[in-house]
Amino acid sequence: MKKIIGLILILLTTFILSAQVEKYDEIKMKVILNKQPLPGTSTIIENSENQDSFNTDFEGETKIKIPKDKDLVRLSFLGPIVRVKILRPVDSIIVNLDTKKAHYYFQGKRMKKRKIKFSGY
Repeated sequence: MKKIIGLILILLTTFILSAQVEKYDEIKMKVILNKQPLPGTSTIIENSENQDSFNTDFEGETKIKIPKDKDLVRLSFLGPIVRVKILRPVDSIIVNLDTKKAHYYFQGKRMKKRKIKFSGY
């Protein structure tokens, strides 16, 4: 009887722990245009079932929750559509529309920079 209860507890604990595995990454983004923050930019997760959207605040910043299996976001504002690839691991991304580059940071250190793609107006 004790073995059965022990086995049930182990299975229950395993089930609870597997349910708590994060399926999303939370990433801070900042969008800059003309050396100034760009408020009101919509950030949309591409190829997402819900088409989740996040907007930048007056500081040009937002926090996005992106599924771990997605790696592309679209920035929309009065101007061209901009696509930014999410390179992991990453905590924050600064998108500089002037230089057409995204700077990726992880644990306070700049990891990479990459050109961003523009399309249409």
